[in-house]
Amino acid sequence: WSVLVTDLAGFARQAAAFGIIHFLRVLQEKKALALPLIVDHDGVLVRMEGDSLFVLFRRPELALACAMDLQRAARRANERRSPEEQFLLCIGVGHGKVLRAGGADVWGVEAAAAQILAQGTAEATQILVSGAFRDAVGAVEGVEFLDLGLAVPGSAQNFRVKYA
Repeated sequence: WSVLVTDLAGFARQAAAFGIIHFLRVLQEKKALALPLIVDHDGVLVRMEGDSLFVLFRRPELALACAMDLQRAARRANERRSPEEQFLLCIGVGHGKVLRAGGADVWGVEAAAAQILAQGTAEATQILVSGAFRDAVGAVEGVEFLDLGLAVPGSAQNFRVKYA
């Protein structure tokens, strides 16, 4: 399974500055932006935790396509948003054996790596993937995998996805 995790860069700062109503509105807008794309790519939303989404895909190429489409959709949405209300997605993706328990959570080395890549490593608008994911998805036309030169728990080699 491929595990895709999203995070919104600067979201905690925005929530503190603009309050709970802003927080809830942004979460609803993110969900409205993301859910159709997740469904279109045969993804399964496992959970939404704060400003993060945890999504499973059987096929790594669909996870990658969804990640790129999420970033493209966020870019389009940002064209009509003020700078302080931008959707600045950070995305991490891993691939490997996972345990899904009760439909509300997913565990595994690659799930943990995806979460760390999204929430603690990726900068705004980046898609970062584990080495296992890069190996599983293989060569993709129009996509480069640039070595980050850093390890995260669960993944010794990680990559930034470069695409048009």
